[in-house]
Amino acid sequence: MNGRLGLVLQLQARGRRCVPARSVAAAAGRVVGRELRPVDGSRTIVHGELCSLELEEAPVYEFETGVARCPAAGSEISGDNFSALCLPDGKVVLCLSDGMGSGRQAWAESDQVVELCEHLMEAGLSLGTSARMINTALVLRQGEQRPATLDLHRIDLYTGEMESLKRGTPPTFLWQKEGIRCLESGQSPIGWTEIVKEETVSVKFAGDTAVVLLTDGVLEAFPGEDKEEFLQAVLARMSPSQPQDAADALLALARGSEPPRDDLTVVVAAFQKRTED
Repeated sequence: MNGRLGLVLQLQARGRRCVPARSVAAAAGRVVGRELRPVDGSRTIVHGELCSLELEEAPVYEFETGVARCPAAGSEISGDNFSALCLPDGKVVLCLSDGMGSGRQAWAESDQVVELCEHLMEAGLSLGTSARMINTALVLRQGEQRPATLDLHRIDLYTGEMESLKRGTPPTFLWQKEGIRCLESGQSPIGWTEIVKEETVSVKFAGDTAVVLLTDGVLEAFPGEDKEEFLQAVLARMSPSQPQDAADALLALARGSEPPRDDLTVVVAAFQKRTED
């Protein structure tokens, strides 16, 4: 099962008893020395009739996301869109896109990018191929050219490996106990030119990790010239284990006391190693 342990059990409960599938998985896990769980879509109860129960090795990491956002002053809707997609193979896709400008048109652009990303990731395509196909779809449209940014990450919950592709975005911050790392973007937004390089960056989590994504309006709202260094200093004083609190705090800091001049979106995805129940 994708290189991981999987079991298919034929079993039945005694008499009229009903046994939760999770209890069966826990008992089987103790026998094989691995943490197991019922496969998604499998039965939840084992009863008196003979049945099949499919189990799989549980992921090493579990995750939780926090999202905070607000539109630019004078706009009723933000031009940013975000998705956190769980794939059947134990991977999670994070995608954030910022449409050009603000308002409904910008929202439509970024919404199309995020929706295409979801479909292509579900189809099993690579990040680079997905970016190229989305870029082609945007470039071939008739009418005014309206590019959008693409902040795309795929995380394996079993191995802690993250693959990233960034186009026209602010840095993504990896927030770990050992320190904070920046993943930069040196490419133009997608939909800007006909050629998109399929360059990706791969990193491996060293224990619990929070991934911080944000749109350029957030970074530009921070004080000082070295805004990335300022944000790293802020993150160092916060707790990555509470992603919604962190996202809310960063948005509040970016908003300050003045109406925002650009759409603001902060996404914090916290990945923590699982502990057995």
